[in-house]
Amino acid sequence: RSPKNCAAATMAGALPPSLTPCPLPGYECAADLPGVTHSREKLEQSLEDFVASIALQDLPSSCVYTAISSEEETLGYRCSCAFQIVGLDAGRGEGSRLEYCMRNDFRAVPLGVDKFPVANARIQEAMAGVISSLRAVSSADRAAAPVNNLTSCKYISSWDQREVFLTLSYSAAVEGEEAQKEWREWAEAARVELDITAITARFRKGSLAVGKSPRVVVDTLDIPPHTVTYHKPEDAFTHPNPTTMMKALRWILSRVAEVSSPSRKVNLLEMYCGCGAHTVPIAKCAGEAVDKVLCVEVDQRLVDFCMENVRLNGLEDKVRVMKGDAGLVSKRLLRRRQQQQQQQQGGGGGGGVTPLSSSNSPLDEVEAFDLLLVDPPRQGLDSSVLKLAMSGEFSDMLYVSCGREALKRDLQVLCKDHFEVANLCVTDLFPRTDSVETLVHLRVGKTKTTTAR
Repeated sequence: RSPKNCAAATMAGALPPSLTPCPLPGYECAADLPGVTHSREKLEQSLEDFVASIALQDLPSSCVYTAISSEEETLGYRCSCAFQIVGLDAGRGEGSRLEYCMRNDFRAVPLGVDKFPVANARIQEAMAGVISSLRAVSSADRAAAPVNNLTSCKYISSWDQREVFLTLSYSAAVEGEEAQKEWREWAEAARVELDITAITARFRKGSLAVGKSPRVVVDTLDIPPHTVTYHKPEDAFTHPNPTTMMKALRWILSRVAEVSSPSRKVNLLEMYCGCGAHTVPIAKCAGEAVDKVLCVEVDQRLVDFCMENVRLNGLEDKVRVMKGDAGLVSKRLLRRRQQQQQQQQGGGGGGGVTPLSSSNSPLDEVEAFDLLLVDPPRQGLDSSVLKLAMSGEFSDMLYVSCGREALKRDLQVLCKDHFEVANLCVTDLFPRTDSVETLVHLRVGKTKTTTAR
């Protein structure tokens, strides 16, 4: 294959001329460049934009960007992919033919092949087998349960590709015993033939499933000398690029080690923790650098998975998981800090933790924090989280972001009067697209102070 536009070249040619795929923004942005060149140039540009956005005079010499190093890395990397499934005119009087499609300007654009080039090998194999099976069902009976009202699908695999899950979405329920039996028989046969871990049908107010139950993806991370076991629900958001995820995790671990010292273990507060993808590796692999970890997540299901991951890795004594909105938890911590400052100014002293409520709260178990870790949604940080970050509670902050505009906006606030950039890493989140993941280590400026524990 030519390195130029590998994805686009692979996607073309599998359909009749009438179904030739339109350009897909994001997956053809490197059409005129080899993938490695495109990766390097977009990360260099990202660094330049970063410097300009917060008026940095110079980047710290330790700042890095981790561009991909081979054309192979630009394809076959995604462990999570979602598509529409649409019946399109196949021409030659053959009627409609089911195709994988992606949305572009509110219309379905055919993918053009049965295997998505940037999906990993396990997902590509499943994709080809599933769409072939669905086409066979549709040709025999378009009203058959597996294809009737079918609108979209999602594939997700474990990072090591040992497991692959398929979710099929329907615009109407699969109703009636006969229809449900027909769906289950098709799904079980496809699951066994294609070695799919589980297949799920989702529709409003219901679902059907065959295969592994509960539908939990099991991942194992090797971070010598440690092994981290990690569980996540098959339908939850997950990092779609394991290679980039590991690069980011190694950077985070290096910064946690930088913040600590032989005589000082740090207390870490993590907002937006999800299932604990950062929480658990930090607590387990940077154990000598970390004393206590409190992580906050608003989704109860993800809280439960995070607690399970903490238990699986034997971290119950080090990590506390709290259900709560990041903004509301920040407000509670701001009130506690204000109380502590008032006590100090009044000469009350007394020390100890200022209780935040009459009931026991994980927040009451840590008197003060040193390090704040955030990996917020694309829209960036809640205003209360920003205020907490600059309250003087933390000496250091780690900000993980795939939303560049929100990151720029937040850093303009954080770096105006409080933090300075201590380190920076940009990684190629999705090769052959414009997406970049940026990780920033902020440290309180030399003229600022934090309250010692």
